[in-house]
Amino acid sequence: LSIIDLEDGQQPMASADENLHIVFNGEIYDYKELREELEASGISFRTHSDTEVLVNTVQQYGEKALDKLRGMFGFAVWNEKEQTLMLARDFFGIKPVYYAEIDGHFVFASEIKSILAFPGYERKVNQKALEQYLSFQYAPLEETFFKGIYKLMPGHMLLYKNGNYEIKTYFKPKLTPGQWDHKTNMAQLRSQLSEILKDSVKHHMLSDVEVGAFLSGGVDSGYLASSSGADQAFTVGFDEGDRYSEVNKAAKVAEKAGLKHHVKIISKQEFWDALPDVMYHMDEPLGDASAVALYFLSKEAAGHVKVVLSGEGADELFGGYDIYREPEAL
Repeated sequence: LSIIDLEDGQQPMASADENLHIVFNGEIYDYKELREELEASGISFRTHSDTEVLVNTVQQYGEKALDKLRGMFGFAVWNEKEQTLMLARDFFGIKPVYYAEIDGHFVFASEIKSILAFPGYERKVNQKALEQYLSFQYAPLEETFFKGIYKLMPGHMLLYKNGNYEIKTYFKPKLTPGQWDHKTNMAQLRSQLSEILKDSVKHHMLSDVEVGAFLSGGVDSGYLASSSGADQAFTVGFDEGDRYSEVNKAAKVAEKAGLKHHVKIISKQEFWDALPDVMYHMDEPLGDASAVALYFLSKEAAGHVKVVLSGEGADELFGGYDIYREPEAL
């Protein structure tokens, strides 16, 4: 899934002084600015990848490097001199990081299935995770559905040395709704939001491969697809008529934005047949049927592009569903 510097971005990768070694999943959106900063301090680069910028940023700033990053990531950095390991997961947990201690070995991976393959691990169901799943449709616990396998939580880092580890929080989001009221200038807020979204989309379009866009027909994906400059958009629908399909709405947005529009219609049989594969790729149960649609959507997009923009998370941030207004009913 190389996105930046396809020719020379192979991992593991070492820092300029050869002391740090990194494996990294994700993308650093401000890597060009960080590279300029590091070059000004005397660090030279062998590649044009964001991975090399990341490992040298950690070399230069240590744990404080996390405060400088803009992106989505799960990475591990080994310090040869100090014989220490640092794991880190991005601010909102877009990229996963899992770890376990097995027969005296510390094991980490970006997928649970990799840890399941490690010799000596005994598979057992974590009953507490099952209880959480039956209540919330997912398990928010640090320990996964597999006993003894843990997820590094969003905005956290793990530091390992001499057989022991500690976990630190480096980022915690804050909501401050009280700073605005009905007297606030809404035009000013709309302008600020527009600039923030444009800047975010611009940074997400940094890529050495073509970037497409998921398009559901809703406001979130429609805005991103039309404002990104992407050439292709991807939509899925169900073989249930127009009642549960937004294909027609998505097609109108694609036409208006001048996007090449790819559509995949999912049949009932395809839906049920895909469930085992969907569960395999997710690692843990998730009681949200949209994961199946997203599976087919990703599969369709993968036949054309390597990177896509998505409106995922916007409903949580902007209160897009009635359920987010339930506290007002108390």
